[in-house]
Amino acid sequence: MSCPYCQGESGHYQVQQVRRESQYGWDRNFIRNANEEIFYKGKASRCIDCGEKVTSFVAHLKREDDNE
Repeated sequence: MSCPYCQGESGHYQVQQVRRESQYGWDRNFIRNANEEIFYKGKASRCIDCGEKVTSFVAHLKREDDNE
């Protein structure tokens, strides 16, 4: 499969905003990320290569997968 606009084959993405707690030691060195929480998930899909909106194209692909 490829993008219907640019024929790019990289795929598509959806925007998410994640709230994450980052922990550091007293010496300022990173320890780990904890408590990730998605507080916004966009509904629109965009092509990684050209940035065009491909939401309906992706939905069509999902419907084809569901029918198999």
